[in-house]
Amino acid sequence: MGTTVTTVEPVKTGSGIGALGGNGFKGDGGPGGRDRDDYQPEKYRIGMWAGLVSILMLFVALTSAYIFRLKWRSQDGLSDWVPLVMPRILWLNTAVILVSSLTIDAARRAFKRGADDLFRRMMTFSTVLGLVFLAGQVIAFRNLAAQGIFIKSNPHSSFFYLLSGLHGLHLIGGILGICFVTLKGIRRQYEERRGAAVDVTAIYWHFMDGLWIYLFLLLFFWN
Repeated sequence: MGTTVTTVEPVKTGSGIGALGGNGFKGDGGPGGRDRDDYQPEKYRIGMWAGLVSILMLFVALTSAYIFRLKWRSQDGLSDWVPLVMPRILWLNTAVILVSSLTIDAARRAFKRGADDLFRRMMTFSTVLGLVFLAGQVIAFRNLAAQGIFIKSNPHSSFFYLLSGLHGLHLIGGILGICFVTLKGIRRQYEERRGAAVDVTAIYWHFMDGLWIYLFLLLFFWN
């Protein structure tokens, strides 16, 4: 009888699916074999800044229209521009959104220290303050409506409803972002990714804060 020789092929390393993981990603640092080294948190921040630039351009365009209409009124003596009497609730709203910037920054710093309980409390507090701000805006709208001032009443009221309404819609997006990050904060997974999410949420919220201060001064101290 002859002898049968079985040749065993050596397992190749450094290439092929075995080296890439189950889903074709390098290594097995996470679910599906994805290596956390291929994750770049800067993409979160770049995407956020790109979004903020687009929002800024929108409000710059509306501000230009506001200033143009205001100067047109001044030069031609148009009688349809009637400056609004600022609802007092807007002073409280301005204070509320300023405090919310402090709380969300405290949440961001707590996250970096690993203080999970404080992080969740501060994020929840920021959410509540954001909702209080939105409720205050609705009260301001109702106060103006009770005076018979609506979006079509005069140019100043049109700009107020439009600018503050758009700001409120963008603020709702920030509140949803805070809620998402807070819920994700319950689980201690992917610290780098969650850290980037916390950072961009805080940046967005600070931008909304600064935007409201700008609109507040524009609408009621430059009219």
